[in-house]
Formats: sequence, structure tokens, C-alpha cells
Amino acid sequence: MNRIKFHVKKGDQVEVISGNFRGSSGKVLEVLPKKQRVLIEGVRIIKKHLRKSQDNP
Repeated sequence: MNRIKFHVKKGDQVEVISGNFRGSSGKVLEVLPKKQRVLIEGVRIIKKHLRKSQDNP
């Protein structure tokens, strides 16, 4: 099992070069070598709808 080397590290400023978010840029939040992924600030944010309540007006 070979270890994959990443050329980016946490805090680097990067730009997405492929996919639906091509052209967007942001800061690296986390590097996940086992999943071969990098989490980038402001890219692929998942939103969840919350029903209105007293806690969530």
C-alpha cells in the first residue's frame, strides 16, 4: 500500500480546475489522504432546510 503525496497543505490558497465548481478558489481546510480528497473553504457546501421553530425563527 503506497502513500499518496499531496502537494497542498492546510491553509494553502487553491483553485478548483475541474468539476461543477471549476474556477472557484478558497483556502484548504483539511487534507484527507485516505480518501484522496481536499476540503476547500466555500466549495461544495451542503445546506440543510430547517423547519421554523422557537429555536430557529
